[in-house]
Amino acid sequence: MEKIKTTKKHIQDNFTKIVSVGYCNLQTLLKWHEPVAYTSGVYGWNFDVYDINGVAIVTGYRNAPKNKGVKCDYETIVRYEDEARKIQRSSDWRSEQKKLDALLNQFIDEITTF
Repeated sequence: MEKIKTTKKHIQDNFTKIVSVGYCNLQTLLKWHEPVAYTSGVYGWNFDVYDINGVAIVTGYRNAPKNKGVKCDYETIVRYEDEARKIQRSSDWRSEQKKLDALLNQFIDEITTF
């Protein structure tokens, strides 16, 4: 699927929960997912948007939505990425995908409890 260009306002208007992380910070956890959209501005690309069960995860450099959102702390990202890498090393690709999806849902549940 090709990602579409969108706006920060559109993301804020169409998602009830938004999780913001830095560029490539959830690279392993999001391995089996593709961004559905992206935003850009006068300085180029801003961030990608992943729709994970109705929750927007935005990964990028700048201009992430703040309304309805939470910026994930670095310690939580490291903890989940470490766990995702353990899964990646110890699983075949079929079980890896299921386990990473379960871990991603756990991450979303933990970080969006606000």
